[in-house]
Amino acid sequence: MNEFLPERIKKVQSKLKNDHVDGILVRNPLNVFYLTAVKADDAFLLITKSKNYFFVDLRSYSEVNKALIGFEVVVLKNFKDDVEKVLKQKKINKLGFESNYCSCDFYESMKDKFLDFEIVPLKNYIEDLRHIKDEYEIYLIRKSAKLTKKLFKILTNALPEAKTEKDLERVFLKRLIDLRNVCPSFDIIIANGVGTSVPHHITSEQRINYNDITLIDMGVLVNSYASDFTFMILPEEARKNQEILKTYNLVKQAQKKAILSIKEGVLAKDVYNEAFKVFAKAKVDKYFTHSLGHSVGLEVHDGLSLGPNSDFKLKEGMVFTIEPGLYFPGKFGIRLETMVVVRKDHVEEI
Repeated sequence: MNEFLPERIKKVQSKLKNDHVDGILVRNPLNVFYLTAVKADDAFLLITKSKNYFFVDLRSYSEVNKALIGFEVVVLKNFKDDVEKVLKQKKINKLGFESNYCSCDFYESMKDKFLDFEIVPLKNYIEDLRHIKDEYEIYLIRKSAKLTKKLFKILTNALPEAKTEKDLERVFLKRLIDLRNVCPSFDIIIANGVGTSVPHHITSEQRINYNDITLIDMGVLVNSYASDFTFMILPEEARKNQEILKTYNLVKQAQKKAILSIKEGVLAKDVYNEAFKVFAKAKVDKYFTHSLGHSVGLEVHDGLSLGPNSDFKLKEGMVFTIEPGLYFPGKFGIRLETMVVVRKDHVEEI
């Protein structure tokens, strides 16, 4: 992973130069990890145009100092004194901070502590860089996706023995404990029968009807990178229901149309519209009640959405879920979710 870290730092430094900011304090633990590959909730970074600092508690100093490349590790004793010393050494006049992560109290405290410096809020400064994944990140997301698919097969095999939705959830969680160093990227959703008509159904002790459809929305974190898939189980008895089968095929068609439209330069809302048009033609678009998908990375919802008002253009390296769904209240719902990588002239399914 270390071979990709210097490039990420360079991108931050390039942004600082373009924005005429001398440095930025990075306190969001996910952003600290993204730039250093070090997990330390009590640490923060100072990225400047020419040098980088990692402020950490004495208890973690030795371990962090061995792990880091391209940073000067500073033992943090007093926030004001230790940071101010570096700011003056580097002749930093304009200091940015993560306004979407830090509180108003932190901002006021910064202004009070560092009277000789201009303190400026920088919203989503690192998050915007995280939207485009490098090949190492895509490799980890692919690993996470592969494991999720394996776990789904395990749940499929366990379904006949599960009496309730919660029973199936317990199989999932136990398997994660057995794997070690793997955890859910979000609370698994297991919905059977009418429960599938609720997009964010809460897994319950409801008894499973094995002749009815089951929806499983699940994902895991592997090396801190998330996956997110939704699978449908349609038993033979459910496939005899023409309404269910027609809806399943319609959702599958919408997903395929959307995926085929993806490549660099395409407007995000146009990808959404490809799925929406399929539903509109079948006159069921009012039952499509959420966006088509979202970006995935260090967070399962990583900041971008594929919705009707998403005006940004897709860029190579972005990773999204594609998850069209139709929900008929009190009856049933169908959602199919996969993950894709945007490439320059095509799309890659994960």
